[in-house]
Amino acid sequence: MTNTILCCGFGGFIGGHFLPYLLENTKDNILAVDIKSTKVWFQLHKNPRVINIGNRDLRNESNVRSIFYDQSFRKSPIKQIFNFACDRGGIGYITSHQVNPLLSSLINTHLLQAAVDYKVEKYLFSSLFLGLTLASKWAGLYLIGLYLILFIINKKDVKSIN
Repeated sequence: MTNTILCCGFGGFIGGHFLPYLLENTKDNILAVDIKSTKVWFQLHKNPRVINIGNRDLRNESNVRSIFYDQSFRKSPIKQIFNFACDRGGIGYITSHQVNPLLSSLINTHLLQAAVDYKVEKYLFSSLFLGLTLASKWAGLYLIGLYLILFIINKKDVKSIN
């Protein structure tokens, strides 16, 4: 039986370039989701196995839940999640929007809760962490920590979160 892979943040640069890899290496259907309109995605895939959904803010729990219980846009159960969704930017963005990057944690919170509730087997979490910004008005000193974290949680680990 074919399953569905939920791909979050796939209107962005990294997700848009990762999706062809999934198409080549799996026979599953792919549900590509992003907060941006599909008109401004880096890559829009027109493969019949891919359903592209734009304008979906995953910081909102009801938007995450609707992806799982609304079967009108997917043909099979979601068994894997690849999450590249995150609100981030360069130093100018971080210093002028200090709270927004932190709100991206809501995306992972809602996706992990839904993964447990809907028995998702695998979850890949990728994050560009920009929270270690130290700023001084007088010295103009900025220190940015940049981390790429990848966690693959198999079925057993997802159940243990609950």
